[in-house]
Amino acid sequence: RFTHDPACMHEIAHSDGIWFGPSTTVTLHVSGLAMEYFKRRQQVPHQTIVQELASYLVVTTQVRHSEQLLPTLRYWIPHVRIVDQPDYADALNRSLEQFLQLQAA
Repeated sequence: RFTHDPACMHEIAHSDGIWFGPSTTVTLHVSGLAMEYFKRRQQVPHQTIVQELASYLVVTTQVRHSEQLLPTLRYWIPHVRIVDQPDYADALNRSLEQFLQLQAA
């Protein structure tokens, strides 16, 4: 038997996805064709447009796991890049390198 942790139960009840744990803020640089789509509707979890310039948007997102974000970013390449969070940027780069290696084989 175990005792329910009220904080965990609250997080599960109010979560909008399958991911559990502390969230991380990731800042994105969105340009080109992707700009209009990011302005039109939420493309990433808890999306906030922080700055809007003529040539790009600065967008923040709150994620609990890299897989909440990376598939969407792969879709928008080359119009989206991770500004901070080098671990997330490295994971994205590794996945792209693996894809290119498979294509070359």
